[in-house]
Formats: sequence, structure tokens, C-alpha cells
Amino acid sequence: MYDIDELQRGIINNYPNESCGFILQDNSIVFCFNIAEDPEKAFKINPADYIKHIGKIKYLFHSHCVDTNRANPLDPRTPSVKDMEGQKLTGVPWLIFATEGWTVSDPITLPRTPNTNYLDRPFIWFINDCYTLVQDYYKFELDIELKPYVLHDYNKVRKSDKVFDEFIEDYGFTELLTLDDLQNGDLFIIDNSGFTENHLAIYHEGCLLHQGLLSCKEPMENFMTQIKKRLRYVG
Repeated sequence: MYDIDELQRGIINNYPNESCGFILQDNSIVFCFNIAEDPEKAFKINPADYIKHIGKIKYLFHSHCVDTNRANPLDPRTPSVKDMEGQKLTGVPWLIFATEGWTVSDPITLPRTPNTNYLDRPFIWFINDCYTLVQDYYKFELDIELKPYVLHDYNKVRKSDKVFDEFIEDYGFTELLTLDDLQNGDLFIIDNSGFTENHLAIYHEGCLLHQGLLSCKEPMENFMTQIKKRLRYVG
């Protein structure tokens, strides 16, 4: 295990700039100079640093810096689209920490790890959200691997209506027009937080599983006025 105290000290010392670097296979920690144009809001590692440690990198890490003077409804570790794309390009796992300058959070990991615990998952875009809950349920309960995320600007999507319509058929689902013959795994597109058809819920034994601030299971009758579409996977 890498020295978490060493890593946290380095992250705090670099605040308000984002820290970045590598944890190597031997668990040694390498801090790299952040060459981003705006290091308080982004990070960039010199390609020469990658080349120097290629083949020895266990994790790439960076920190997200919290401005305590600004309210943010999202978990500060929330990966950006650039984070998601960057992790795929590097081909190594990423750790994302958050700091406000005196403490450092536990990290999230990219790529995310599928999870058989469907309840009490704290909401984090791309990590624990309504679609990743569906992915995990389908993987572990139905042995179905759904398509990966289409990356999007969550600041726009979370305030949009009908965000799933264009993906229904492409992701292997068809719409059913009645509530007859409900089966575990049927999906419902529902209204949520003042927006229309912007949330997914999974039918399971008379209840709906869905991701709120914490993922939860609630009686289906609680959602009857919010349900807009019923979907079934057809492959």
C-alpha cells in the first residue's frame, strides 16, 4: 500500500493548484509538475514524465481543489468528461482526490468498479448515478453487459428533459405501453427534481431501485405520477 500520509501532505502543499503524479508498482509516489494553463482548475503532466515511468505506473492521481467560498451541489471528486476520456487514453487506473487545503478526501477510482450493493450508494456522476446502477443490476442480476456511458456534460444533462430518448433502441431496449406483466429488470423513465423523463428506475419485486443522493428501494406506488415510459431489454 502506498503511503497515504505522504500523498495527502503533497496534495495539501500544492493547494490551490491541482496535484498530479503517479503511484508506481512498488507503491512509491511521484509528484509531477502541473503544466496546465490554469493549474487551479485542471492538470496536465509533461509527456516526458509519462515516458520516464512507462510500464511502472500503478495509478495516475490528481486532486480536485474545492473553493469553500462557492457552493457546489456535486461531489468534488466528480470526474469531468476530460477525466473520463484521459483515463481511457492513458490505459492505467486513475485516483481522484479532493481537498479544500487542509484535509484530503478518500479517492474515487477510474474506471469505476461494478458493485453488487445497490443501496446507499452516494451519488457521483459517472461513478454512482442512475445509469451505472442500471449497469450493475443488469450485470449481476441478469448477466447482461449494457453499453458503456455516452460521455456528456453533466451540468447540462442534469437540467434537461427527455435525456434517454435517443438511446432507448440503441442500448437494446423497447418501450412497453402498459404496466402488465412486470418483470424484474424492467426500466422506468421517470420525472425527477422538476424535470421531465430525466431519471431511470429499475423494477424489482414490487419496488423501484433508483439513485438519489443515496441509492434506495421504494414501493412502486410512490412513483405512479412520475412514471413516463416503461422499457424492457430485448438485446
